Amino acid sequence: MDLHSMQPQQYVDVQASTLQLRERNIKRSCKPLVVRKVSSHLNLFLELLAPVWTASVRSLRVSVEPAEVELDEDDGLLWTSLQTAFPGCSGMYYRERDSDCRSSVKFDGKKFLPPGGAWNDRDYYVTLSQRCHAGLQSLGNYESATRQFERSVNAVQKLLGSNLFEIPYRSRKDTGKTSPDSGLENEKRVVATETAEPQTAIQERERLLQKSGRKLSPIEQQFVDLAKISTGKDVIIDQQREEMRKANEKLIQGEKELRIQQEKCGDMEARLRAMDDELNMLRKLSSEQNYLGDKVKELTTRLLDKETELARTREELEAKNRRLNDELREAREKNSSLALSLETATAKAAELSEQLQLAIVSREVLSNELAQLRPLANAIDINNADGVLAYLDALENAKRHEVQAAKAQAAANEIQSRFDELSELQTSVILDNTRLHARNNELEERVANFEKELQSLNEDWEKQVQKKKQEWEDAHREIETECSCMRKQLVDLQDVLATVTRDATENSRRSNDPLTTYSLV
Repeated sequence: MDLHSMQPQQYVDVQASTLQLRERNIKRSCKPLVVRKVSSHLNLFLELLAPVWTASVRSLRVSVEPAEVELDEDDGLLWTSLQTAFPGCSGMYYRERDSDCRSSVKFDGKKFLPPGGAWNDRDYYVTLSQRCHAGLQSLGNYESATRQFERSVNAVQKLLGSNLFEIPYRSRKDTGKTSPDSGLENEKRVVATETAEPQTAIQERERLLQKSGRKLSPIEQQFVDLAKISTGKDVIIDQQREEMRKANEKLIQGEKELRIQQEKCGDMEARLRAMDDELNMLRKLSSEQNYLGDKVKELTTRLLDKETELARTREELEAKNRRLNDELREAREKNSSLALSLETATAKAAELSEQLQLAIVSREVLSNELAQLRPLANAIDINNADGVLAYLDALENAKRHEVQAAKAQAAANEIQSRFDELSELQTSVILDNTRLHARNNELEERVANFEKELQSLNEDWEKQVQKKKQEWEDAHREIETECSCMRKQLVDLQDVLATVTRDATENSRRSNDPLTTYSLV
């Protein structure tokens, strides 16, 4: 078994069994006195290792009490419900009857989903997380085991530093002859007395033995191995402590950088909120712009309606004007015809008046003549028919002339009244025509002014709309640029955070299991 893959307890067990085996070998090969001394020291060493050795024998079975957890409406098991029942759990699995491995339950980030669409009648288990307590507990066990091992090694080193392991040799009578081992023994004593550190003494003795070509005894080899193991253990512990110190410094630096990045993220979030406010303001301006556009469209529609109504009114006025012109022309024609009739009637009336005057004159003349002739008639005694007929004819002629004169006077009066009516109608038509022409000119001027005002208003609105649109596009481009920069910075921050988290996780894993990361040379 490789030494760097062992746990401290396993390492102690292996070393204890190795010491027992070597003790049996020493008993077979060494003298009784030396065997008793070595056995006593090995027993003392085993007694020192007894607390660590016997700790591996004791065990305690600990179970987690099962719990019933309610499912939600979708037959899913919420993560919060499972955390409430089993604090510190990190997953859930089950075992099939015919399967030799466990199957994990699908997790969508919020809840566990039933395998195969149904939970069925299975036994489900939870996986307890090792982040909170297990890492610290294993680190504490490792430290306590390391301290116990160091105490044991120090005890062995104290034993090695004493004179108990100096193997006595029988002195030969022939002092003139010196064996090669005698000088080695003298050098060993000098090294043992001058060197205060047992490990250094053992290493010096090993070098001296290698120079002299002598092999180490089993007990010496055992102590040399223990010294190497202790030295390697100290190196590992120092390296582990140095790495833990560096990891802590790196973690502190990472936390500082994380705080700095969090502050930067806070600033970025504040800027993002400010940009969101500006974007909302721009959206409000856009809505106002849309409202103004709708208002312009409404005014344009109303203007088109007014133009349509004005065109229709213009057509009606033109039709009415044409009709009035036709009526005026007809009235003028009728007036001219009536004037001709009036002139004819006037001429006829004048003629009839002349005839009437002539008739009146004739009647008066005849009356005078009759008055003059009556005495004459009486005197002449008109009794014949000719005289009577002549007299009656004269009377009838006089009456007929009077009737014709009355008719001529009535016709003249009627013609005069109709002429007066035509004159009044012509005057009113001329006034209406003049007023309509003035109204038409006024409407045409108002239409021309309205079209000019509408055109200027449309130009002003188009300029304002183009200006607002340009400002909104510029602001939108600036916001898009800042958003892209902020996204890049956020991605960089996430990469830095992921790197720091990965380093911290790796350091935590290496600190939780330090013996698996190093090997003894």
